[in-house]
Amino acid sequence: MEEVRVVKDGKYPIKDGLVARLEAATGIIDLEALRSEPTLSPEHLLSHQMLTKYRTHVIKTFKDPLRKFLTFGKNLSVSKILKVMAIVAKRFPAPTKRNTAFANTHLFLDLVTKYMTYENNPPRSSMLEPGFKIAIAEYEHDPYYRDRADWGIEEIVKAVLDGRLRPRLLGHPIPNADNPNSPLKHWNEPAPYGGKHSIVYKIQNHRKEILAILEKDDE
Repeated sequence: MEEVRVVKDGKYPIKDGLVARLEAATGIIDLEALRSEPTLSPEHLLSHQMLTKYRTHVIKTFKDPLRKFLTFGKNLSVSKILKVMAIVAKRFPAPTKRNTAFANTHLFLDLVTKYMTYENNPPRSSMLEPGFKIAIAEYEHDPYYRDRADWGIEEIVKAVLDGRLRPRLLGHPIPNADNPNSPLKHWNEPAPYGGKHSIVYKIQNHRKEILAILEKDDE
């Protein structure tokens, strides 16, 4: 495995360069709003390791195989794609709050933890969890995908406010959708949920007031 020197003259080139670029970016008022305070030293951060020490390893053993599979496996089912991702994800450093620095990464880790407390279908969970792991690790260490993911989130918020994104149906996900006759619940979210209880519904119910406030901010 090829290694890149991560420390030079007591500094961390990748991490320091990232901070410098963020500080120089236009429109950024507070750099700390973008980044959480990590508990590990910079050389142990996931993004620093993946961009230096393990860069070649990550490309050859993870990104290239996954890219080739997704390119040539266009006609494969989602379940088969997720199974392969689960295998490939074992080669990927696991993102945690200790080895990541971006505030949104920490939020996504919390969301996955919350999701997994509701999801009670081990065969599905074992396929979905590696996909979450890969997506979060990519977000943390690769600004190309991170910036585009942030754009997508902003567009979703806009779609909520202008009424284009509809709230989920009342009682969805259905607790035992895979087998209605089974007493086992595959979704354990505390009821009631969905419909008028959805945050999307509540925001859209007051979107005129919200939009009025946003318009004042633009003046």
